[in-house]
Amino acid sequence: MKRKLFFYFLFLLCLKCDLSICYINKHTFLETEDNFFERHERSIKRAELISYGSVMMGTEFYVEFDKKYVLDNLFGYISLQTCLKFNKKTSKIRGKGINFLISSKNKISFPKHHNEPTNIYLKQSNFDNIRSLTYHVGLALGLIPEIQRADRDNYVNIIWQNTTSKSKPYFKNLKRSPPSTHFDYGSIMLVSPMYGGVNGQITYRTNLYPYYDSLVYKRSGFSHYNFKTLSNKYCRNRCPQLVCQNGGFPSPNCKKCICNYFFTGNLCENILTYQSKRCGSSQYYNASSTIQYLNSSSIQGPCYYWISSQNSRNVKITVEKVNFNELVTCTSDKGLFIYYRSDMGVTPLCIFNNITKFTLPAVSNKIYIIFYGSGLYNSFNISYQSI
Repeated sequence: MKRKLFFYFLFLLCLKCDLSICYINKHTFLETEDNFFERHERSIKRAELISYGSVMMGTEFYVEFDKKYVLDNLFGYISLQTCLKFNKKTSKIRGKGINFLISSKNKISFPKHHNEPTNIYLKQSNFDNIRSLTYHVGLALGLIPEIQRADRDNYVNIIWQNTTSKSKPYFKNLKRSPPSTHFDYGSIMLVSPMYGGVNGQITYRTNLYPYYDSLVYKRSGFSHYNFKTLSNKYCRNRCPQLVCQNGGFPSPNCKKCICNYFFTGNLCENILTYQSKRCGSSQYYNASSTIQYLNSSSIQGPCYYWISSQNSRNVKITVEKVNFNELVTCTSDKGLFIYYRSDMGVTPLCIFNNITKFTLPAVSNKIYIIFYGSGLYNSFNISYQSI
């Protein structure tokens, strides 16, 4: 019992904080990655990647593997974030539900008829890899791999000459995405930049190279936006009294909204409040056609700033310069975080290296900036204007 509790809390810590302990070691991680999506292209063509037939409010599941508590923990965490509930069975599911079956190949078989299960076939090594397991659960619940979204070319650039012939079908753009969803760089459904590469070469770069490239594929569990997508699909209209803001979504008990990082309030309507006077005299700024500057030096933070335009025009942000006194990694809430996209439910950009003159796409009329350094002598200078 104590062993199960230990793994459960370790599991929750990994999902929330993306700590490197979740990966065991780099070599194990990369070895399992080579077989991560083996034969998956056949399932894509057969099911068109969207299949909710086996998922309901009380989804039954069966686990053929020994370490059944791993899925107990994973499904338990999903239930904490959404209205979905799961019931473990001791025998293979014949009707609606999900079976996790031992196999020499990794593949997922979606139901052809309404009253059939989704079967997930995994090697033991992939079942033991929490990222691989969570990815396949995401597929069973209807999440689409980010690399196959209709809008993926707006966010990543596929390097076709670096892809193996075997992996090319996986990188095919399926020209469809769930309505009202957005590409998420922090999604569990975004593969490693080295997946399917010839001799370990990278197969795609982000369109904000290199600032997002060092951040992708660091998550071991579902992102906030993954949960929001599941909630919108399965739990819509359950909490009509909650009008969540800033990318939040209703909690399962409908008492408040679940917020993305650095937002607070029952409706996620507020940003966090800083304590340090070195952050400045105000947290809220109005952008105009005139370039203005937000800066500070000899600062640690955390500092939180909200920039919006009064005329509803998009806000252009340029990181003129940022210097970190000590190493930061973005995995412990430290770095320069910028919410600059229209849906603040997606994973924010995080900069953790010293840079100069980096301009973000102007795609929203509101910006949320978080600065938190390590050490006492960090500095930043950011310009902003409405365009």
